[in-house]
Amino acid sequence: MDSAGTLVGLRLDERIRARSSAHTAEQVLATTRAAHVELLRQVTEATRETLGADDPAASAVIDSYGRRLGLAEEDGDRGGR
Repeated sequence: MDSAGTLVGLRLDERIRARSSAHTAEQVLATTRAAHVELLRQVTEATRETLGADDPAASAVIDSYGRRLGLAEEDGDRGGR
Protein backbone atom coordinates (compact mmCIF):
# COMPACT_ATOMS: atom_id res chain seq x y z
CA MET A 1 0.00 0.00 0.00
CA ASP A 2 1.10 3.52 -0.66
CA SER A 3 0.06 6.55 1.37
CA ALA A 4 -3.15 6.88 -0.66
CA GLY A 5 -4.17 3.30 0.11
CA THR A 6 -3.44 2.00 -3.38
CA LEU A 7 -2.21 -1.55 -3.73
CA VAL A 8 1.22 -1.18 -5.36
CA GLY A 9 2.45 -4.74 -5.26
CA LEU A 10 1.26 -8.29 -4.80
CA ARG A 11 3.38 -11.40 -4.45
CA LEU A 12 1.77 -14.82 -4.46
CA ASP A 13 3.65 -17.99 -3.68
CA GLU A 14 3.15 -20.94 -6.04
CA ARG A 15 1.51 -22.79 -3.14
CA ILE A 16 -1.46 -20.49 -3.60
CA ARG A 17 -2.60 -22.81 -6.38
CA ALA A 18 -3.67 -25.31 -3.72
CA ARG A 19 -6.52 -22.93 -2.79
CA SER A 20 -9.52 -21.92 -4.85
CA SER A 21 -9.43 -18.63 -6.70
CA ALA A 22 -12.44 -17.49 -4.64
CA HIS A 23 -10.50 -18.10 -1.41
CA THR A 24 -7.48 -16.22 -2.74
CA ALA A 25 -9.66 -13.31 -3.82
CA GLU A 26 -11.31 -13.17 -0.38
CA GLN A 27 -7.91 -13.14 1.31
CA VAL A 28 -6.58 -10.36 -0.92
CA LEU A 29 -9.66 -8.23 -0.27
CA ALA A 30 -9.56 -8.87 3.49
CA THR A 31 -5.87 -7.99 3.65
CA THR A 32 -6.42 -4.85 1.59
CA ARG A 33 -9.25 -3.73 3.85
CA ALA A 34 -7.13 -4.38 6.96
CA ALA A 35 -4.36 -2.25 5.44
CA HIS A 36 -6.85 0.54 4.73
CA VAL A 37 -8.07 0.44 8.33
CA GLU A 38 -4.48 0.61 9.59
CA LEU A 39 -3.65 3.49 7.22
CA LEU A 40 -6.66 5.45 8.47
CA ARG A 41 -5.62 4.76 12.06
CA GLN A 42 -2.14 6.12 11.36
CA VAL A 43 -3.47 9.16 9.50
CA THR A 44 -5.89 9.84 12.34
CA GLU A 45 -3.17 9.62 14.95
CA ALA A 46 -0.71 11.82 13.06
CA THR A 47 -3.35 14.39 12.14
CA ARG A 48 -4.67 14.70 15.68
CA GLU A 49 -1.14 14.99 17.08
CA THR A 50 -0.31 17.72 14.57
CA LEU A 51 -3.54 19.73 14.42
CA GLY A 52 -5.33 18.71 17.61
CA ALA A 53 -8.27 16.40 18.08
CA ASP A 54 -10.83 19.23 18.04
CA ASP A 55 -9.50 21.05 14.98
CA PRO A 56 -12.04 21.13 12.10
CA ALA A 57 -9.20 20.78 9.59
CA ALA A 58 -8.10 17.57 11.32
CA SER A 59 -11.62 16.19 11.04
CA ALA A 60 -11.74 17.14 7.36
CA VAL A 61 -8.44 15.36 6.62
CA ILE A 62 -9.50 12.24 8.50
CA ASP A 63 -12.95 12.19 6.90
CA SER A 64 -11.42 12.66 3.44
CA TYR A 65 -9.10 9.69 3.92
CA GLY A 66 -11.96 7.59 5.25
CA ARG A 67 -14.09 8.33 2.20
CA ARG A 68 -11.27 7.67 -0.26
CA LEU A 69 -10.49 4.37 1.45
CA GLY A 70 -14.13 3.33 1.45
CA LEU A 71 -14.38 3.26 5.23
CA ALA A 72 -17.77 4.64 6.18
CA GLU A 73 -18.04 6.23 9.62
CA GLU A 74 -20.73 3.76 10.66
CA ASP A 75 -18.31 0.85 10.02
CA GLY A 76 -16.56 1.62 13.29
CA ASP A 77 -13.23 1.59 11.47
CA ARG A 78 -12.46 5.28 11.73
CA GLY A 79 -9.02 4.96 13.20
CA GLY A 80 -10.19 5.37 16.75
CA ARG A 81 -12.72 8.14 16.12
